[in-house]
Amino acid sequence: MNGGKLVAQVRRRIEREGADRGDKEGVRLLKEAAALGNSEGQYALATWHLFGCGVRKSYRLAVALLQKAVRGGSAAACFDLAVCYDKGSGVKKDPRRAFQLYKLGARRGDPNAADSLAAAYFWGEGTRQNRKQAAKWYRIAARRGHLDSQYSLGLVYWFGHGIPVNRKLARGWFEKAAKRGHSEAVAFLRKNG
Repeated sequence: MNGGKLVAQVRRRIEREGADRGDKEGVRLLKEAAALGNSEGQYALATWHLFGCGVRKSYRLAVALLQKAVRGGSAAACFDLAVCYDKGSGVKKDPRRAFQLYKLGARRGDPNAADSLAAAYFWGEGTRQNRKQAAKWYRIAARRGHLDSQYSLGLVYWFGHGIPVNRKLARGWFEKAAKRGHSEAVAFLRKNG
């Protein structure tokens, strides 16, 4: 059986059959998919190791699997591996490497990576501070539906960080985030009408 079918079986067991994440059969199937080089299986098994879900919690094993999944093209794995480098979980803390992985994940389409890339540019973490690039990546993440980026993009427009002040666009992003339950966006709108 190919890795994709094995991962689909795990997903079906969890979503349709009510199996717990990390059940023995799911772990077996993901290990088999990962061994076959399936990046989705490698990524899923890595996240189970990150959180100790059905397997021993191990940042070292998670990082090894995430690295394979990144090489296999997984955008989500880029994000999780970047977080490991950001926090020093299973690897030596390396903000520059985290930045590179956030960038790769964002370019591959991961909204979490795009949000973290924007924050890295905004604060100058792992790279030089570049508010214009921060605005660009907050916009991309916000358009991909990332809730915190929608709020952050509102702030960027409101205060003109890297882009001209535009209160109308700012309010639009605050409203979008507020409608989705972002408490800081709700508070900002209450305070600033």
